Amino acid sequence: MWAAIVPAAGRGEAEGADEPSHWQRCLDDWLTERLAGYKRPRYYVVAQSLPRTASGKVSRREVREAFGRGSDAV
Repeated sequence: MWAAIVPAAGRGEAEGADEPSHWQRCLDDWLTERLAGYKRPRYYVVAQSLPRTASGKVSRREVREAFGRGSDAV
């Protein structure tokens, strides 16, 4: 399982935040406290933005197509 994430504005300026292993460890720790193991993503894709529908929701189909991760993604 994978997750597409968009960093919050200003988060990339923090010390070490641009290093993938740092933010991935922080995110994994945060998710470990909140989700069961089988629900946690194993891979992350960092994006500048996510495609939206006309109503403003994230378009899951377009996210799958953009990142090419298959039908079980997102």
